[in-house]
Amino acid sequence: MTIFDAVVEQWGGRSAVAAALGERRLHGRLEPDVAASLMTWTDVAQVLVGHRLTPPEINLIETTGRRVNPARYVDSTSSPRRQRMPLVDLAAVAEILGTGATLVVNDIDTVLPTIGATAWDLSELVGEHVGTHLYATRGATPAFPPHWDVVDVLVVQVEGAKHWDVYGPGTPNPISPATDPDNVQPPEPEWSGVLRPGDVLYLPRGWWHGVRGTGGTSLHLSYGFQSQTGLAYLAWLTMLAKQAAPFRTDVPHTGADDVEQHAKLLLESLVQLARDHPLAEYLAEHAGGLGRPDRPHLDGVT
Repeated sequence: MTIFDAVVEQWGGRSAVAAALGERRLHGRLEPDVAASLMTWTDVAQVLVGHRLTPPEINLIETTGRRVNPARYVDSTSSPRRQRMPLVDLAAVAEILGTGATLVVNDIDTVLPTIGATAWDLSELVGEHVGTHLYATRGATPAFPPHWDVVDVLVVQVEGAKHWDVYGPGTPNPISPATDPDNVQPPEPEWSGVLRPGDVLYLPRGWWHGVRGTGGTSLHLSYGFQSQTGLAYLAWLTMLAKQAAPFRTDVPHTGADDVEQHAKLLLESLVQLARDHPLAEYLAEHAGGLGRPDRPHLDGVT
């Protein structure tokens, strides 16, 4: 049993979820106490101090989208020890949160085993590597202006509430802001609503959305994953091509006939490489790398 079983059932089962990935928004519900068990503000404080997290592992983001200067909340000057081992000032973090800023703890699944277990559960469901970020806010100010992400996201509201405006996709299947500057925000939201403890929201890559607080405090987890694309397969073939003689040979610089002949050789070699290593082989290799890691241990130590 995983925490996601309930929402998978609400969404029609694993096959229905697989068909929806990358295509449409999904909205489901966990029991509020299940969501609340994932993270508390005390857990957040213990993570920041106990694991000595500092930027870029954590960031405070202003309502404008700008990062807060770490010097405002990271003590790295009060003593020689702090110069070697900076420490987050929790009082300063609380003060900055009071201005409407958002605390982001990146890859919290690598820090807390309980969150890591849920990330692996989701990885087994979607067939992709999953990373998890924590977002902590208080107040009613915008947490982030409308934007889109380069990964699919599944949001679990843990505590408090957040208002979401989901505008939907602009450019189909965008890759990054650099390659898709024309991914323009749709004029009106296709869905608006408030996520409360236990609410789960899935958005495909590239879907525009804006988030703002509703007053009080809020904690939510954002599980992100990037589905495999033809570009990923092509990159894999490129790695294999490094061992193929036609691709290691210098290309000719003179003689139109030589260039044309070499181009023909490269094309034929690429086609043959794809035939020898089809997409199914790549997907099988990718799936084989998704196994849940063994629990850490020291051999011979009990």
